[in-house]
Amino acid sequence: MPEDESTAVEALAPAWAPPGLAPSDAFPQFTVRTLDRDDPQSMREVGGLWQRVYGAERGLLEVEDDVHAVEDDYHASGDYLAVFVRPHAGAAEIMIATVRVVGDSRVGLPIERFFPLGPLKRYTQLVEPQRLIVDPAWRRRRFDSAPYGLSGLLFKAVVKRYLVGGFNTTLVIDAFSDSRESPLHAFLQMGAQRLGASFHDSELASETPSVALLCSLLDITTQALRADKSRFARYLLKRGQGD
Repeated sequence: MPEDESTAVEALAPAWAPPGLAPSDAFPQFTVRTLDRDDPQSMREVGGLWQRVYGAERGLLEVEDDVHAVEDDYHASGDYLAVFVRPHAGAAEIMIATVRVVGDSRVGLPIERFFPLGPLKRYTQLVEPQRLIVDPAWRRRRFDSAPYGLSGLLFKAVVKRYLVGGFNTTLVIDAFSDSRESPLHAFLQMGAQRLGASFHDSELASETPSVALLCSLLDITTQALRADKSRFARYLLKRGQGD
């Protein structure tokens, strides 16, 4: 899963107030919600983030418009999670980060176009988080309510909903092998295990090879309980923001 932040989640910069926020607003409260995929306005906002980041900024995808950006083969089997915030008191909420989590269906998972999952699908229910995107104005920052940034906050919600709340579910992740282009280090720190050889994700306009990662609730729990504990894994399991 290529991600729009160039540094790993655990290496985010110290907390500080985004431009335009008063000191009392320096630590805003974020809301994480699951969107209605049939709501045109919500999907337009998601598509807008895809277009700005994966399209215009990084050139990874050709996203012609934000109205139909999400309407691909995996839209019907995908859940859309998003982070909202009020930039200042009295302002309307705005969407500042999003991730799509695709469930297995007759069309398979996005990663299967490039990497066969084969027998794995017989023994566990696989879901694939992808299109993890944070608005540029809110990147590389952490807050009291999001100590690992908005990427970490979204992944906490993913773990809560699909691993803690699911049954026999495993995350499968398509990540660039270069940690400068994806939060690969953070995925490994949360307990994800690399699967097989690297491959090329031809959907994205990048020459960087990708790797497949698997991550279960047991993987995260084991990582959190190790002697050299992963603070990120412990954060993902902790009750609170992102639930």
